[in-house]
Amino acid sequence: MGILSFEKKVGKQRLANACKRAIDFGSYSFKAIQNILENNLDMIGNELLQDTELPQHNNIRGKNYYK
Repeated sequence: MGILSFEKKVGKQRLANACKRAIDFGSYSFKAIQNILENNLDMIGNELLQDTELPQHNNIRGKNYYK
């Protein structure tokens, strides 16, 4: 009920986005959703969360090194 009460404060869409973000990170607690909403992390687009490819650099050995 606590999580659903956030809908009155932030609206249905922001709550849904916060829940989706919490699910992506495997964190299902009231406190996690509260922190996401308080820090406006639900408004950050998913494109920022995508894994980016590492740049080529001499210090990066890569997966072939460990075979």
